[in-house]
Amino acid sequence: MIAYSGIRMLIKAADTKRNALVICVGLASGLAVTFEPRLLQHFPHELSNFLHSGITTGTIVTVLLHQFLPKSSKREEQEAHEESRAMVKQEIHELQQQEENQEISQTELSAKGNN
Repeated sequence: MIAYSGIRMLIKAADTKRNALVICVGLASGLAVTFEPRLLQHFPHELSNFLHSGITTGTIVTVLLHQFLPKSSKREEQEAHEESRAMVKQEIHELQQQEENQEISQTELSAKGNN
């Protein structure tokens, strides 16, 4: 459910360089402490225990980056939204073409089967 909710939020967010950086660094930090717990060995024991969970570390890093990195310009966000819409339209068009091709293939198979 957490992953699903996150994916839904990502779909709605503008695909800007800033947002990509925030997401990628957050995921990387969470995965880093999960796969290599020794990264935290020089931290105080209480902090190390707190950051031991990849979900906790990733969330904290993501929230901090989101708060402190400069926001994307309105123009960049608008371009990202337009690009996203264009990609969705293209994908819909490709899916419609695939469906039409499948229908044609099925019709041809039915015609050959009847002969």
